[in-house]
Parts: sequence; structure tokens; C-alpha cells
Amino acid sequence: MISLRPAIPSDHAHYARLFPQLIDDPILDAGRWEEELMPHSLMAELDGVVAGYAYGQLLGRTAFVRHVVVASEARRRGVGRAMFVELLARARAARCAELCLNVRPTNDAAIALYASFGLQPVFTTIVQRVPWAAVEAAPPHAEDIAPGVVEPEDDAAIESRFAVTKGLFADARAKGRVLALVRERGAVVAACIFDPAFPIAHALRVARPELAIALLLALRPHVLRTHDHLQVVTDDAPDVVEMLAGLGATERLRTVRYAVTFPA
Repeated sequence: MISLRPAIPSDHAHYARLFPQLIDDPILDAGRWEEELMPHSLMAELDGVVAGYAYGQLLGRTAFVRHVVVASEARRRGVGRAMFVELLARARAARCAELCLNVRPTNDAAIALYASFGLQPVFTTIVQRVPWAAVEAAPPHAEDIAPGVVEPEDDAAIESRFAVTKGLFADARAKGRVLALVRERGAVVAACIFDPAFPIAHALRVARPELAIALLLALRPHVLRTHDHLQVVTDDAPDVVEMLAGLGATERLRTVRYAVTFPA
């Protein structure tokens, strides 16, 4: 029998066991997991044993499903479907306008599950590993380019110009992430969210591909000395991916964004 429950502090051990089955990224320590993921996570038990977990965020009227992980020995027994149904119910209860998630294009079982609930592919997300040496060796940016920090009053302009989910930058700010931007003649032309602990730059948006270099250089003061690279996440931006690949970046992960809208 499958049962779902809210995550509790002792579930960090289950998260640490299951997360590597999703992606080969650093595992959050117990403190950060309890603060950031646990309040928005649910655990799935199969016959009384934790067999999976799901983590999602509600950002404005968008529900983001970030993690859905089922233990390898418990797959094809309805655990993933049960968790996804619950996440859908939470999104509808919160009166969200849409629900979205990312899935590997080779994960046929997950894609079939999401498609059965009406989710459709939207764009491709690519994660690249970029050497810092390559970023620093890139040609200098124009003199009228000015790096800076994304302040709360900048959020609306970034969300509007770059189709960023409303509340994404505000959520990252509340979690202490580094929010960088680039201005050109006073206007914001590039922005991203940076987590030095991984290190990863995501929600990266640029008006032109070459602006990505100036944006990444704005992150350099926040990089830990032990890191000689960073990961860059781009959504539906093949020109940026190509430009970074030309600098020596290597593709680490490719996923597809799926989404469904709810009737008003």
C-alpha cells in the first residue's frame, strides 16, 4: 500500500539516499535541507518503507515540481503517480495557473505519466560545465556594460523582459542566493541566480549571447576558492549554449520542460 506524508527532519537520510538517483549533484546538508526543501516535500511509503520523495515550489501562480524520485526497487508500482497526483492537487488548491517540471528526454516512463495528465513539452534546458579559466580568457565586454546586483525593484522588469516566473528571483533572494545582472545604458540586459555552494548559475537570461560572459564574470567574486568551474543552466537558449561550448564548456545534463495550464 502507498501512503504519503509530509517530510520531517529525520527524512534527510532518505533524501540523501534517493537524490543521487535523480542527478549527480551535491547533496544538501541536513540544515539546508530542513530549511529549504523539507517544508515543501512529501515522502511516499510503500508498505511502511520510504520508497520515494517529491519536492515542489509554489511561485506566484506557477507550481514548479522540482524533484520526483522513486527508489529503483519500488518503480512501476504507482509511487511516482501517487506523488504527482498529490502535487497536482496542491497546485490546484493554491489556484495556480500552471504546473511545470523538467524531465530527461530518455525517461519514457515519466514522460508518459506526465503526458497522461496533459503536460506538454515547452523547451529544452541544458546544463553546461564551464571552466572559470575559459570565462576569464574571453574577450572583454563593451565599456557601456555594467554588472550589478538584482534588487527587488528590478524583479518586475526581469520577469517581464525575459519571461521569468514571477517570484523566482524574490524566492532566491530570500534564500540568500547571489543575484547578478548586467545593465547596458541603464537597462537590464542580463540576469541570473547563482548558488556558490554547487556552484550553479540558473535562470540565466541574456538579451544577446555575448552578454553571458559579462554576467558570469559578475559572479566571480562570490566563487569559492575550491571551485575552478561552474555549471550554467540555460532554458531554450541554443545560441548561448553554442557560445559557451566554443569556450570549452561541456554539456552535463539535458532535460525538457513540460507544463500544463489549469482552467481559470
